[in-house]
Amino acid sequence: MAALLDQVERYADATGESYYLVTSCTNIAGIVMEHAPGHALALTRRALLWSPSDGHAWSIRATALDRLGRPDLAEAVLWEAVRRIPSNAVLYNALALAGIGRGALGEAEALLRKAAALDPDSAPTFVELARVLWLRGCADEALSLLRDFLDRAEDAVTLYTLARTGAPA
Repeated sequence: MAALLDQVERYADATGESYYLVTSCTNIAGIVMEHAPGHALALTRRALLWSPSDGHAWSIRATALDRLGRPDLAEAVLWEAVRRIPSNAVLYNALALAGIGRGALGEAEALLRKAAALDPDSAPTFVELARVLWLRGCADEALSLLRDFLDRAEDAVTLYTLARTGAPA
């Protein structure tokens, strides 16, 4: 595998086209994550050296750090990714999930609202935002948010989440 990645990196160096190297590094990192998060971390470092604006590589890097028992560094990596790629709603979602894990529901809500503004068609964003609102004691607002989203887009996960609340759709 290392020889193949070295060959792809030589191609990137010769042509300036890093897509294949970055994609290979992030895909392999995702595959080995469960058993070798340290190796996944090294692969994402290689990918980010070539493409520092690759949101997927940042996300996998954060996951690897979390798996290595460093959630603080994982969150710092996500903040750096948001700084570099402020238009990536998925990164805001990941940061919000980290905030939920720490009990920072206000911060998570703000991040999810930013993600919703960036991608108003993202069902996972609206489901997580509704969950945070629910946890903050704003059940009516959470239900309204889910209903409004379902009025714009049909999504099974959103409908399921609304059904699990016991409220009529």
